[in-house]
Amino acid sequence: TGVETDLIEADSAKAAFLAEALRLTSAPGMVHRMRIEAVEPWPTDVLTARALAPLETLLGYAMPFFRASPPGKPVGIFPKGAQWHRELTDSAKTWHMSVHQAPSATDPDAQILILTDVAPVRHSASQR
Repeated sequence: TGVETDLIEADSAKAAFLAEALRLTSAPGMVHRMRIEAVEPWPTDVLTARALAPLETLLGYAMPFFRASPPGKPVGIFPKGAQWHRELTDSAKTWHMSVHQAPSATDPDAQILILTDVAPVRHSASQR
C-alpha cells in the first residue's frame, strides 16, 4: 500500500510524468498541477521540495502547510546544494527553526536539511 502522497508541480510535462509514475507503481497519491502559491494548504506530517527556491523563500511557501498541521508535527526535508550553509544563515534572519543535517548521497558539498519547529522571527517594535 504506502503512504498517501500529494505532489505539487506547475509544469504540465513534469506533472504528467509524476502522475504516470504514481500509476505505474500503484503508489497512493495525487498530483496537483499548479503553483504552490495557488494551493489551499492542508495538514501534513512531512513537506519536502527539491530545487524550488532558496531556503528563506521556501519556508514562506511551506509555512501555510505547517500552520495547518498539529503544533510541533510537521517536518521539512529540503535537499540543498553547495550553498546550503549560506541559505541557512540567510533564512535565520527571518525564520526560527531546529535544524538537523544529513549528508547528500549524490554531492559531497550538499546537505539535506531536516527542519522542525519552523516559525517566523518576531521583531520587537524597537527592532523595526
